[in-house]
Amino acid sequence: MSQRKTSIPHRKIAIAEPTLLTLADAAHAVRGATDLTDRQRQDILSAIKTFGRVVDRQLDTIPLQPELIRELFASAPFARSGMAQERWTNIRSLLLKGCDRAGMTRLSGRANHPMSSEWASLLLPLPQRPDFIGISPFARYCSQRGIEPKDVSQEVFDTYGRDLLSSGTRSRPREAWLTLRRAWNHRVQIDKSWPQVNFEYKDNRVSYLLPWASFPSSLKADIDALVVAATRKSIASRKRVLVKVSAETRRRLLHSLASAHVASGGSAEELKLLADLVVPKVLIPSLEHILDRQDKATSVHVHQIAAVACAVARSWVKVPSEVQAELDQIRKNVKPESQGMTDKNRATLRQFEDEVLVARLLTLPDDLVAPIPPGKVKSVRAAMEMQIALAIALLLVAPVRIKNLSSIDMERNLVPIGTGRRKTVHVHFPRADVKNRVTTEFPLPKHVQDLLVRYIRDARPKLTRRPTAWLFPGEADGHKDAALLSTQIADTVFHHIGVRVTAHQFRHLAGFLYLKDHPGEIEVVRQLLGHRSINTTLKFYAGMNQVDAARRFEEMVERRRTDAPLSRRRRGGRSV
Repeated sequence: MSQRKTSIPHRKIAIAEPTLLTLADAAHAVRGATDLTDRQRQDILSAIKTFGRVVDRQLDTIPLQPELIRELFASAPFARSGMAQERWTNIRSLLLKGCDRAGMTRLSGRANHPMSSEWASLLLPLPQRPDFIGISPFARYCSQRGIEPKDVSQEVFDTYGRDLLSSGTRSRPREAWLTLRRAWNHRVQIDKSWPQVNFEYKDNRVSYLLPWASFPSSLKADIDALVVAATRKSIASRKRVLVKVSAETRRRLLHSLASAHVASGGSAEELKLLADLVVPKVLIPSLEHILDRQDKATSVHVHQIAAVACAVARSWVKVPSEVQAELDQIRKNVKPESQGMTDKNRATLRQFEDEVLVARLLTLPDDLVAPIPPGKVKSVRAAMEMQIALAIALLLVAPVRIKNLSSIDMERNLVPIGTGRRKTVHVHFPRADVKNRVTTEFPLPKHVQDLLVRYIRDARPKLTRRPTAWLFPGEADGHKDAALLSTQIADTVFHHIGVRVTAHQFRHLAGFLYLKDHPGEIEVVRQLLGHRSINTTLKFYAGMNQVDAARRFEEMVERRRTDAPLSRRRRGGRSV
């Protein structure tokens, strides 16, 4: 059986075992189907073939497993082929029909089985959105299994969720499960005639993180005091003050360490102060527990926990020198071998060797807002589209960290320069707001300023629930969650150009594209990204210099080869 590498980076794809049905079997079943017209047969076979081409796999290596098919569809870079979403959706529908022909057992995305009369009567008065759409697939699922509304229980809800995740082909099964829960529980609250069963969502993804209430209050108080002290400048101390985000990262890592201690068999009650936490007898089994969860492979996260424990032991707890030496050795032992840019980031950047792809990314914000008439943002969805377009446009010209991007304050961080036609806007972050305490400032080009003005005028009012200065307002009084904004950016970029680029990868991309046009100008990249040390920039972009050197060497070889005497090239280098 042949095997090819997938073009989708960093996703583990199962290879079909000889005993499993594959997409090749689905294609064979479609060719032999006598109840299909020639056109239907041709369309399904074309969809199967196109799917294999887009995911860059041979059909006999793709097993007919609903969960795998769903994952492949979700990660397939269809936009790289110039394919529209509508065409990809049609391919998905046709391919699943072919899979059904080969006998793949799956939970239908639409659950087309008719509802029983009891379910139909129950759902008839519901508003279409969100209640009917959220609950109707579950009602059809129950009807198919002879489960009436009066028989619904938490067990039925859990079974439905497991079936969605394991054998469903819906693109977002977990979201569909949660939508059902919200819609169902809403009906329970407002309608006493509705089956009075409140569904509870049980997240089966294992997490060792415990709530602070599980530990003695003195531990959290000690950690809180550490965070406050780390962010407060003392005129009597030479100690470097941390910015708020770095101090909060320390709190999060210490919380992980304490939770891992309990997960590894330790007692929460014995952790009364930081002095009880940052000691070898706690650190070693805690880190081993985390390593066991990731197949013994160390990581940046594990090393960060060890590094914070060492720093706290040295500067806060002030442990004896021999204990400090032991902690430092533990930190060195879990330090990842790979330094600089990760393989995942390099794989992403490598795809932007394609200048057509670069052009599509640079013009993406314009493409996103083009369908929205100026001054006529009619829906929240359109406003969200414009918000993501602005976020991408800002990252392309001002590659800041996602926490800074999401927390832009229009009064503090958007600085107008000049007046009238000569007026420009700079996005500015004082050193106190930046992770490594380097003041950051970027002038915005006119096309980004125009989009910024349009967003603030037309789209932002639809996304703001109360007066606020945040450029990207959140649900409550704060700004939009940084992780959510990054996910929305990555999803949008993937949907439109076929490459998943996170907000942080825009920073890597900025350095990559600049060095591609200006080889060797690493100092400019250092200033652009706000690195305190040139060594940091070199660590991340040394590989880019190597690629450029190889490209120049190739050009030299090709030039000398072309300039060689014609007779020598014809005779393989022999003189005549």
